[in-house]
Amino acid sequence: MRLLLDFSIATGIVVTIIILVLLFKRKSEDLSTKILISIFSFFLLVFIHTYAYIHKIAGLFWSTFIFDDVTSVIIGPLIYIYIKSLTGSTQWSLKNYSIHLFFPALYLLIVSIPLMISVKQDDSFGIYIQYLVYIIEFDIAYSFVYCILALRLLIRSKSLIKDNYSNLQNKNLQWVRTMLIGSIFIISIDISTSLYEIFIAKVEWNIGFLTVAPMVYIIIFLGYYGVSQSSILLPDFLLVERNIDSLEKNSQTTPEVLSNEEAEKLRLRLGRLMKEEKPYLIDDLTLGVLASAISTTDKKLSTVLNQYMNISFYDYVNSFRVSEIIEAMKDQSKNHLTLLGVAYDCGFKSKSSFNRVFKNITGHSPSVYKKRLENSSK
Repeated sequence: MRLLLDFSIATGIVVTIIILVLLFKRKSEDLSTKILISIFSFFLLVFIHTYAYIHKIAGLFWSTFIFDDVTSVIIGPLIYIYIKSLTGSTQWSLKNYSIHLFFPALYLLIVSIPLMISVKQDDSFGIYIQYLVYIIEFDIAYSFVYCILALRLLIRSKSLIKDNYSNLQNKNLQWVRTMLIGSIFIISIDISTSLYEIFIAKVEWNIGFLTVAPMVYIIIFLGYYGVSQSSILLPDFLLVERNIDSLEKNSQTTPEVLSNEEAEKLRLRLGRLMKEEKPYLIDDLTLGVLASAISTTDKKLSTVLNQYMNISFYDYVNSFRVSEIIEAMKDQSKNHLTLLGVAYDCGFKSKSSFNRVFKNITGHSPSVYKKRLENSSK
């Protein structure tokens, strides 16, 4: 057990340092990168503190004590802010999220610092700490709630991404979902072990060590994807209209209201553009670019697509791409081209997204659909 624990902690320290070096080398000013640096810095200090505790290195133990203690309440809000920053507006900064860091700051002042003094100076705050014992035992529940909120936020964000982008390559947040579920699992272990010790029996060894190995895995997973993840910026009006985050609302932004006549004119103008100029062949086509092409705002175009046509921007654009591919399948002069080559020419950026979208629209895989076309023409 001791060897496994030492190996896990050493791995966590080395991996976290490597990730921090990579993040600093990016020299990025993105809020998401700054938040990642904060998250990994806290993880590093937790690993160092645990190592110092096991090996009885007093100076290292006390210098990291407060950071280790406050991590349990700050890591959830930081993960939440990180996910928010991935899909947030370019106008938002850390100041917009300060409300989420208020409780961790308060916890630092009224719990972490007194606890350290109490432990170090022979129970100076003994009675005071006894009153806070359950807060100390279940402080990580605060992060648990934030991880649940982050998962909810992520689910809502996925639909908004489809309302702004025609390709989801490098915009797939599935890895974030996996990371969140893993974090919730680790926190659940911590809460369960605390309940076990309070209501069943106290164990001789530190049962909290059970979370160390899973934490290392989460760090490696987050580091691998997080270092290369860029922000997936969404327009402010989408975030507000869909109520992406009930904790942060911008009351100054109101949904766009269009008359039926104006909406119909925009719909016809959009359809004409798609058929005549084929902007869907641009693989990085976004809602803003298409709105500009028909001389309207992205807000109005979004309203037309979602409220009047009942379709997302992503599905609308890709329906034209699939139609273009089907026409290419019927064209005998293009038989020498591969299906994937045609898909790339029509705006798709990956084989997996091409196959998935094509099957969702036609009910068949591209190869099966092509064979059916060939058989029907004989």
